[in-house]
Amino acid sequence: MTAKPPAAFLVNYFPGYIEIEDADHIKTPIRSVRCGLAAPSGSNPGGYFCLVGQEQRRLVTGHRGLRLLEDFSFTTTFQLLQTIFDRMGLYQAVEVWTDFSSSNHSFIEQVDMFWRQERSSQEFVLRPAPYADNFIQGERIIAKWLREIKGGLTLPKDSIVRSQLREIKTDDLKIRGYATEKFWAINGLRYVLASFEAADPVGQGAAAATQTKDLPTEAWT
Repeated sequence: MTAKPPAAFLVNYFPGYIEIEDADHIKTPIRSVRCGLAAPSGSNPGGYFCLVGQEQRRLVTGHRGLRLLEDFSFTTTFQLLQTIFDRMGLYQAVEVWTDFSSSNHSFIEQVDMFWRQERSSQEFVLRPAPYADNFIQGERIIAKWLREIKGGLTLPKDSIVRSQLREIKTDDLKIRGYATEKFWAINGLRYVLASFEAADPVGQGAAAATQTKDLPTEAWT
């Protein structure tokens, strides 16, 4: 298993939200936490997931800030299944957003079976991620939250997905399916960000993401 240290750690539970504290001892109320899950692939045999929290506060744009709390990759699916439920329980997360395409059906069934047999007492819902089959659209949503919405998305410097965002190049998008296979952490992040985007109370949602201009992918952060 490859695990990056969490950007923040849980300190308190409150009715309807949790509170985290970062390395600078700044406490941040988080109103909800969702999970983005990328299925195992040739370049990531055990799968990947990330946990993203939506902050209580609103930005000047009207959006609520999003914060990557943790992300993990694994060498075996069993490690993923054990860890994802542990970490979701810690952050009181319920929803897991992933790709429901036919190529991932067996993996989704495996996750569901593990939950029923091992963690049925834990509240848990698998949901199909918006734009799961469209890597470029998901990338645009990430770009919007990182670049266009000031303070919109906080990514720890040592997170797996931030490393992949720095690595990806425009040429990687030219070969059909290549980016989806290679940049599995970006998949997990775009799944969960798209879920928050779809429920955006500001009302810009997917329409705004669709209008975002094509952006060079080098030097994301």
